[in-house]
Amino acid sequence: MARSLLLQKAPESKHRNMVLTNEEAKMGSTDQAYKNQCMEASVELGKILRKALVSKLTQGREVTAIKGETAL
Repeated sequence: MARSLLLQKAPESKHRNMVLTNEEAKMGSTDQAYKNQCMEASVELGKILRKALVSKLTQGREVTAIKGETAL
């Protein structure tokens, strides 16, 4: 509500979008935390998929090491 009043008073201001209410600031930090969790989950999923792919590609074969991986 406070932000809408600010926008009405200064509609041409270049910096009007930089003014955040407390609720919006809290949402921003929550949004960043959510993005961080998504990134961590994505990295973990990538590791799992890579292991599965390596396992599938090397199924029944003896492999000493794959570039960037430890010996299987």
